[in-house]
Amino acid sequence: MTSTHLPSRPVEVSRALSAMLSAFRLGAGQTLAGWPVLVGRCIFYVILLIVLSALWDKVVAERLPGTLAGELPAGGLALYIGVTEWITLALPAVHLKLEDDIRSGGLEPHLLRPKSYLAQTFGQSLGAAMVRLGALGMTALVLLAVSDREPPPLEAFAYIV
Repeated sequence: MTSTHLPSRPVEVSRALSAMLSAFRLGAGQTLAGWPVLVGRCIFYVILLIVLSALWDKVVAERLPGTLAGELPAGGLALYIGVTEWITLALPAVHLKLEDDIRSGGLEPHLLRPKSYLAQTFGQSLGAAMVRLGALGMTALVLLAVSDREPPPLEAFAYIV
């Protein structure tokens, strides 16, 4: 009777992390290869920030009694909007990809492969998200530099990261 050697748990985890890192690189590469879409996303982000910041600056300027608008620092809502839109536009909709694969039957071939489909999908989406976060973050910093707004204190960036 012969026995087969089963890989140890650390080896399995190492292989899974290696495969996930490869998927991360693939997702980042795909996002960089689609640079026109990334540039369009950055332009859309600039338009969103300009319009929403102008709107909320008008609201804060009214200093309505009984609201938080009177207590906010100048440009506080613009920073909040910038960060929330940055995150919203950067994160890929991985749940829609999973849903589409399940509905179309595209998940079945992945189940026979030795790599985890879910880990591969999340790794690829995380790679795309990191590229988008970097591009949109740089766009926001450039927009802040060319605007007449005072940048937030350095401690505020620690809360963002």
